[in-house]
Amino acid sequence: PQNEVMTIKAVDTTKKIIQFTQPIQYFHYAGPEYQVEVALLSRRIQFIGDLADSEPSKFGGHVIVAGSSSVVKLSGVQALRMGQRNTLARYPFHMHMLFSNGSRSWFKDLSCQDTYFRCVTVHGTNNTLVTRVVSYRATGNTFYLEDGIEENNSFLYNAAIDTQYIKYPAAVSYTHLTLPTKRI
Repeated sequence: PQNEVMTIKAVDTTKKIIQFTQPIQYFHYAGPEYQVEVALLSRRIQFIGDLADSEPSKFGGHVIVAGSSSVVKLSGVQALRMGQRNTLARYPFHMHMLFSNGSRSWFKDLSCQDTYFRCVTVHGTNNTLVTRVVSYRATGNTFYLEDGIEENNSFLYNAAIDTQYIKYPAAVSYTHLTLPTKRI
Protein backbone atom coordinates (compact mmCIF):
# COMPACT_ATOMS: atom_id res chain seq x y z
CA PRO A 1 0.00 0.00 0.00
CA GLN A 2 1.01 3.56 -0.54
CA ASN A 3 0.31 4.82 2.95
CA GLU A 4 2.57 7.59 4.18
CA VAL A 5 3.19 8.98 7.64
CA MET A 6 3.83 12.70 7.39
CA THR A 7 4.41 15.63 9.76
CA ILE A 8 2.08 18.57 9.19
CA LYS A 9 3.79 21.93 8.82
CA ALA A 10 0.71 24.10 8.18
CA VAL A 11 -3.01 23.89 7.43
CA ASP A 12 -4.91 26.42 5.32
CA THR A 13 -8.60 25.76 5.97
CA THR A 14 -9.81 28.42 3.52
CA LYS A 15 -8.04 26.76 0.58
CA LYS A 16 -8.29 23.23 2.05
CA ILE A 17 -4.53 22.72 1.86
CA ILE A 18 -2.29 20.71 4.18
CA GLN A 19 1.45 21.41 3.97
CA PHE A 20 3.96 18.79 5.12
CA THR A 21 7.55 19.11 6.35
CA GLN A 22 8.79 16.83 3.53
CA PRO A 23 7.42 15.96 0.08
CA ILE A 24 5.09 13.00 -0.35
CA GLN A 25 6.52 9.94 -2.11
CA TYR A 26 3.39 8.73 -3.93
CA PHE A 27 0.67 10.31 -6.03
CA HIS A 28 -2.59 10.36 -4.03
CA TYR A 29 -5.59 11.02 -6.24
CA ALA A 30 -8.60 12.73 -4.63
CA GLY A 31 -11.43 13.37 -7.05
CA PRO A 32 -15.18 13.66 -6.60
CA GLU A 33 -15.56 9.87 -6.72
CA TYR A 34 -12.63 9.07 -4.42
CA GLN A 35 -11.07 10.90 -1.50
CA VAL A 36 -7.80 10.48 0.36
CA GLU A 37 -7.98 9.55 4.03
CA VAL A 38 -5.93 11.75 6.33
CA ALA A 39 -5.75 10.71 9.98
CA LEU A 40 -4.00 12.20 12.99
CA LEU A 41 -1.75 9.65 14.72
CA SER A 42 -0.12 11.82 17.37
CA ARG A 43 -1.73 12.54 20.73
CA ARG A 44 -0.63 14.61 23.73
CA ILE A 45 -0.57 11.54 25.99
CA GLN A 46 1.55 8.65 24.74
CA PHE A 47 1.98 5.07 25.93
CA ILE A 48 5.06 3.78 24.12
CA GLY A 49 6.67 0.35 24.17
CA ASP A 50 10.46 0.48 24.27
CA LEU A 51 11.92 0.09 20.78
CA ALA A 52 14.90 -2.00 21.88
CA ASP A 53 12.88 -4.48 23.97
CA SER A 54 9.29 -4.36 22.66
CA GLU A 55 9.93 -4.57 18.92
CA PRO A 56 12.02 -7.79 18.79
CA SER A 57 9.71 -9.64 21.21
CA LYS A 58 6.43 -8.04 20.03
CA PHE A 59 5.73 -7.50 23.72
CA GLY A 60 4.49 -4.02 24.69
CA GLY A 61 2.37 -2.60 27.46
CA HIS A 62 -1.42 -2.69 27.60
CA VAL A 63 -4.31 -0.79 29.17
CA ILE A 64 -7.03 -2.98 30.67
CA VAL A 65 -10.02 -1.73 32.63
CA ALA A 66 -11.67 -4.72 34.27
CA GLY A 67 -14.59 -5.56 36.52
CA SER A 68 -18.26 -4.75 36.84
CA SER A 69 -17.60 -1.77 39.15
CA SER A 70 -15.04 -0.21 36.78
CA VAL A 71 -15.63 2.81 34.57
CA VAL A 72 -13.22 4.12 31.90
CA LYS A 73 -13.25 7.44 30.07
CA LEU A 74 -10.06 7.54 28.04
CA SER A 75 -9.41 10.23 25.46
CA GLY A 76 -6.48 11.76 23.61
CA VAL A 77 -4.03 8.86 24.05
CA GLN A 78 -1.64 7.33 21.54
CA ALA A 79 -0.49 3.71 21.84
CA LEU A 80 2.78 3.00 20.02
CA ARG A 81 4.30 -0.50 20.10
CA MET A 82 1.68 -1.67 22.60
CA GLY A 83 -0.08 -5.01 23.03
CA GLN A 84 1.47 -8.47 23.27
CA ARG A 85 1.50 -10.71 20.20
CA ASN A 86 -0.96 -13.60 20.49
CA THR A 87 -1.44 -13.12 24.24
CA LEU A 88 -5.05 -13.22 25.34
CA ALA A 89 -6.24 -10.02 27.12
CA ARG A 90 -3.07 -8.06 26.34
CA TYR A 91 -4.39 -5.50 23.87
CA PRO A 92 -3.45 -1.80 23.68
CA PHE A 93 -6.92 -0.65 24.90
CA HIS A 94 -9.24 -3.17 26.53
CA MET A 95 -12.61 -2.94 28.31
CA HIS A 96 -12.92 -6.25 30.15
CA MET A 97 -16.16 -7.42 31.79
CA LEU A 98 -17.58 -3.99 32.59
CA PHE A 99 -21.03 -5.43 31.87
CA SER A 100 -23.62 -2.63 32.18
CA ASN A 101 -21.00 -0.09 33.27
CA GLY A 102 -20.16 0.17 29.60
CA SER A 103 -22.88 2.82 29.40
CA ARG A 104 -20.73 5.04 31.63
CA SER A 105 -17.48 4.25 29.77
CA TRP A 106 -15.86 5.20 26.47
CA PHE A 107 -12.72 5.31 24.37
CA LYS A 108 -12.50 8.52 22.31
CA ASP A 109 -9.87 10.14 20.10
CA LEU A 110 -7.26 7.40 20.56
CA SER A 111 -4.61 6.21 18.15
CA CYS A 112 -2.84 2.87 17.84
CA GLN A 113 0.32 2.70 15.76
CA ASP A 114 2.50 -0.35 15.11
CA THR A 115 0.70 -2.34 17.79
CA TYR A 116 1.40 -6.02 18.31
CA PHE A 117 -2.09 -7.37 19.01
CA ARG A 118 -5.20 -5.45 17.99
CA CYS A 119 -6.13 -1.88 18.91
CA VAL A 120 -9.41 -1.73 20.88
CA THR A 121 -11.09 -4.74 22.47
CA VAL A 122 -14.51 -4.74 24.12
CA HIS A 123 -15.14 -7.92 26.12
CA GLY A 124 -18.19 -8.65 28.25
CA THR A 125 -19.14 -4.97 28.12
CA ASN A 126 -22.42 -3.53 26.86
CA ASN A 127 -23.67 -0.10 25.75
CA THR A 128 -20.24 1.49 25.42
CA LEU A 129 -18.80 3.93 22.88
CA VAL A 130 -15.61 3.64 20.81
CA THR A 131 -15.26 6.69 18.58
CA ARG A 132 -12.70 8.59 16.51
CA VAL A 133 -10.02 5.94 17.03
CA VAL A 134 -7.29 5.69 14.38
CA SER A 135 -5.38 2.45 13.97
CA TYR A 136 -2.32 2.30 11.73
CA ARG A 137 -0.37 -0.93 11.18
CA ALA A 138 -2.00 -2.81 14.04
CA THR A 139 -1.64 -6.60 13.96
CA GLY A 140 -4.78 -8.71 14.15
CA ASN A 141 -8.44 -7.71 14.33
CA THR A 142 -8.26 -3.97 14.93
CA PHE A 143 -11.63 -3.35 16.61
CA TYR A 144 -12.62 -6.51 18.42
CA LEU A 145 -15.72 -7.73 20.25
CA GLU A 146 -14.16 -10.65 22.07
CA ASP A 147 -17.02 -13.07 22.75
CA GLY A 148 -19.69 -11.85 20.37
CA ILE A 149 -22.19 -11.60 23.25
CA GLU A 150 -21.51 -7.89 23.77
CA GLU A 151 -24.62 -5.80 23.00
CA ASN A 152 -25.48 -2.25 21.95
CA ASN A 153 -21.91 -1.02 21.63
CA SER A 154 -21.27 1.85 19.22
CA PHE A 155 -18.15 1.97 17.07
CA LEU A 156 -18.36 5.33 15.28
CA TYR A 157 -15.99 7.22 12.95
CA ASN A 158 -13.02 4.90 13.46
CA ALA A 159 -10.32 4.13 10.90
CA ALA A 160 -8.27 0.95 10.54
CA ILE A 161 -5.40 1.54 8.10
CA ASP A 162 -2.90 -1.07 6.86
CA THR A 163 -3.92 -3.78 9.34
CA GLN A 164 -1.34 -6.60 9.51
CA TYR A 165 -2.27 -10.26 9.72
CA ILE A 166 -1.00 -12.68 12.35
CA LYS A 167 0.88 -15.49 10.67
CA TYR A 168 -0.01 -18.13 13.26
CA PRO A 169 -2.81 -18.11 15.86
CA ALA A 170 -1.91 -18.32 19.54
CA ALA A 171 -1.08 -21.67 21.19
CA VAL A 172 -1.42 -23.69 17.97
CA SER A 173 1.40 -25.12 15.92
CA TYR A 174 1.00 -24.77 12.16
CA THR A 175 4.61 -25.48 11.25
CA HIS A 176 3.52 -28.25 8.86
CA LEU A 177 1.51 -25.79 6.71
CA THR A 178 2.82 -23.65 3.91
CA LEU A 179 1.29 -20.19 4.13
CA PRO A 180 1.31 -17.62 1.36
CA THR A 181 4.16 -15.15 1.57
CA LYS A 182 2.06 -12.38 0.03
CA ARG A 183 -1.26 -10.97 1.21
CA ILE A 184 -4.10 -11.08 -1.28
